[in-house]
Amino acid sequence: MFIGVDWFSTKHSGFKKGDSGGDQYTRTNYSDGHLANIGNVHFSDEKHLRDMFKQFDIDFLEEKVISTYCPENDFIFASWNIVAKRT
Repeated sequence: MFIGVDWFSTKHSGFKKGDSGGDQYTRTNYSDGHLANIGNVHFSDEKHLRDMFKQFDIDFLEEKVISTYCPENDFIFASWNIVAKRT
């Protein structure tokens, strides 16, 4: 059984920032914000998650998207929760 909580989604604001980290889903070199100075950060969309878990039965897949409106900063926190078991 695999349980993953708050895996960053490509809808997260950080996905459009930072430099490429070697593949289309990884970013790096954040200079500010909550991702600053932590190295590589991996993001996923639904297709990418299903590809990574193709040898699993996915029992639960949820994407959370939280938009901040005040203070106005265009920040979006987006993440995935997943529960899967090996087939």
